[in-house]
Amino acid sequence: MFAMPWGGSEELWAAAADTALEQGHEVDLFLYRWLIEPPAARHLREKGARVHLRARHDANVARLAFLHATILTADWRSHAALSTFRVIERRAPDIVCISQGDVYSGARENSRLVQWLKRSSTPYVVLCQYTNDHERVQPVIRERARNFFAGAVQVVFVAEANRRAAERQLGLPLEDAVVLPNPVNLHDRSTVPWPATDNGKVQLANVAKLAVYAKGQDVLLETLASQRWRERNWQLNLYGEGLDFEHLRTLRDHYGLRERVAFRGFAPDIRSVWADNHALVMPSRAEGIPLSVVEAMLCGRPVLATDVGGHREWLTDGETGWIAKAPTPWALDEALERAWNHRPRWADMGARAHEVASERADPAAGRRLLNVLMHCARRSRGPRPAPHASPRPIQD
Repeated sequence: MFAMPWGGSEELWAAAADTALEQGHEVDLFLYRWLIEPPAARHLREKGARVHLRARHDANVARLAFLHATILTADWRSHAALSTFRVIERRAPDIVCISQGDVYSGARENSRLVQWLKRSSTPYVVLCQYTNDHERVQPVIRERARNFFAGAVQVVFVAEANRRAAERQLGLPLEDAVVLPNPVNLHDRSTVPWPATDNGKVQLANVAKLAVYAKGQDVLLETLASQRWRERNWQLNLYGEGLDFEHLRTLRDHYGLRERVAFRGFAPDIRSVWADNHALVMPSRAEGIPLSVVEAMLCGRPVLATDVGGHREWLTDGETGWIAKAPTPWALDEALERAWNHRPRWADMGARAHEVASERADPAAGRRLLNVLMHCARRSRGPRPAPHASPRPIQD
């Protein structure tokens, strides 16, 4: 993950790595270098995983470090000198899992590694966390991505909608791709008691990284700035951190919503969020299936989300929440209006959302991904080049 040290998109591979270590396998992790060590990465390192830090160049690193209280430990820093590419060559892995964001991340960020994997016949699995239909892709990147996916032993998506979108974007058959949901880190999956209402005020929550290109909080602020919504009794609570914090705070003040919108920061206890809030609003522009949606449903809260990624695979409009047809102010306003007019039903809809999520949430998602990796490793066994062979110079 490039934008922040950790997020929901890291949970699936981390759960697979954790299970692999428990089963006695050797695990190497190649993570971007940050000024902090995410607790989940520390857990895996202390459990026996070899951690190798990849170089990254981003002026926002220092600012993001300021957002977190924990600074790098000496053990974490000691890994920084290792060369990612040379290490993976020397390790000669049985299988490589490349966890990425959209379908073009590997082609953009790891082209040298991808070419080496192909040339060395090293088997690899691609794990895609979301698709994005709102950017222009250069033909050379699209062709790289096509070759990248075609060379994988297996492709994994977290939502069926993402698989279909990737197939359309690449023009490549992906019928054999596997769909695995991200794991949910809730030890207690019971419903959270419905919050009391203070003077009739409705508490809305957005639980997501503060990154408008994907999560669309800017569209939500514009929608709630209309005169109709100013006259209603609501509060919006934004839980999360990210590169767009300052921008969103500026937008809040620009729209005159300082008294109606609160930035609550990262919430380590998601159940405490739903002790205080009545519904989740996800105005996303691009998604896989966000953990915050499944967590809210498990806690017994209805969800209003845009029709992107896997939202529709989890939500039924008018039954467990509401689907906005697009990540636009008009579509979001229409869905919010329908939700507002059915406020007396929210608690019952949340109870139904809990039932649906309890049936669908996979407590063994990490184990399932590990099984995919093990199966692919067994399928791909055969003669391999010497692990120390140096690749030809490559121009990225």
